[in-house]
Amino acid sequence: NMAAHPEKAEQLGVRSVPWIRIGDFELEGLHTPAELKLWVQRASSEQGIADYLSELLTAGQLPRARSALKKHPHWLQHLLTLMSDPESNINVKVGIGALMEEFDGSEVLQAQVPRLIKLSQDSNHSIRGDACHYLGLSRSHEAIPAIRARLQDEHTEVREIAAETLEELAME
Repeated sequence: NMAAHPEKAEQLGVRSVPWIRIGDFELEGLHTPAELKLWVQRASSEQGIADYLSELLTAGQLPRARSALKKHPHWLQHLLTLMSDPESNINVKVGIGALMEEFDGSEVLQAQVPRLIKLSQDSNHSIRGDACHYLGLSRSHEAIPAIRARLQDEHTEVREIAAETLEELAME
């Protein structure tokens, strides 16, 4: 009861009701028993984390997604799962981009370089382009050969992203 215990609501970061925490997931609004059961199942799975982040970004809840990643930086790998899904909607793609910018040069992002290198070779040009950009954000020298390889990409947009990324890295 936020009215009776505003200090507890503030401590938990509750801003609306109903609010519930299931594992590391914070849910706002009304949910059916079936939805809550699904979130309980998701809370104990790796795919559930990607689903949670996708739900937040789809709903335009970038600040909540940002907060979740600050608490759990290792969840960055799940953003890459979403990034590698060509069916992810535009809100998710834009949200991933905004969140990845916050990991610029971080060890957490550098740990994802091998996976990003692999994604830079994906059959989908959009995924290759995003991976190339995020490799640049890693600031890892290990990423440079993979970015250079994209200079010969079949898709113009990917070649442009690779060139811009290499230019940015050279200015450091």
